[in-house]
Amino acid sequence: YEKGAFTDAQRTKKGLLELADGGTFFLDEIGDLNIRLQVKLVKALEEKVFRRLGGTEDIRVSMRIMAATNRDVEKAVEEGHFREDLYFRLNVLSLHLPPLRERGQDVLVIADHFHRKFNNEHGCRMNGFSTDAKKLLQEYPWPGNVRELKNAIERAVLMGQRGEISTAFLHLGRRQELSGFHLQQDNSGMTVSIPETGISLEAVEKALLQKSMEMAEGNKAKAARLLHLTRETLRYRLRKFNID
Repeated sequence: YEKGAFTDAQRTKKGLLELADGGTFFLDEIGDLNIRLQVKLVKALEEKVFRRLGGTEDIRVSMRIMAATNRDVEKAVEEGHFREDLYFRLNVLSLHLPPLRERGQDVLVIADHFHRKFNNEHGCRMNGFSTDAKKLLQEYPWPGNVRELKNAIERAVLMGQRGEISTAFLHLGRRQELSGFHLQQDNSGMTVSIPETGISLEAVEKALLQKSMEMAEGNKAKAARLLHLTRETLRYRLRKFNID
């Protein structure tokens, strides 16, 4: 933006497009970009120019564009949620990454990367994974993919501090179980009972999503209303847990 473009804009500041000039511009979760921003991005890609907020001059840029998404963009184009011209602009070279549960030994490689990363960040001395932990990492379905793996490893490193990461530190074995968990809501508020053994918040969220879709007979708009979510938020959470 330019100096004076809005309150507190006391100096000119370069945006991401300008900073990426001559390099690579990575757009994560491109499938969730709203239509208004898609229009602006198409213009920048086609004309290779943009204007700062509050500016009057075009700024020319040249860069390589990379984008990632876990959405079916072709379907989004058909449904009118993603611009066709932007899709064809970006879809020069397409690479498909299978979900983590289908990547075999890759899970252990990525887990080891996060283990070393969080050891350094938190000053811990965890010495890798036990045999049972490795087996669990490869067998677990990972509905949240790499983000879930990253969180699981950071939690294990923080809990263990030193020694070997065992299945007890990973907290994955009971993630799909909801026995002992009860939730009731009435006019006086909400009552929640959690078992002494603990409960996975992600398992609770997945169960609520599945139940709402069941009650709505697959109608996402109705399911979103049941959970007091926007349709966009519901779609994101359904994709997160691979719920159709």
